[in-house]
Amino acid sequence: MSFRSGDVFHVVDTLHNGTVGAWQVYRIGLSSGRNNQEVQKGIIPNKARAEELATAQFNATKKEMSGNDGKNYFFRRRRSTHRRTKSLGKVT
Repeated sequence: MSFRSGDVFHVVDTLHNGTVGAWQVYRIGLSSGRNNQEVQKGIIPNKARAEELATAQFNATKKEMSGNDGKNYFFRRRRSTHRRTKSLGKVT
């Protein structure tokens, strides 16, 4: 279930299916009247699990953006340049 800051939930189970970090909740639909209704049921992560997921997503995106090809090319280029410098003669 996706959610935003400010959403209100009724937590039913903090150990959903015996899984640490998963909460079973009902989203509370806030209306202008006094009757708040349970609108949607779902599973959300607790704070610690949400931070783990956010960190993993950030690292995956960062790794994808940096790419390994440029790094490998840099070192490959450096080695091949080193070999070529030995074979060059004096320039006068």
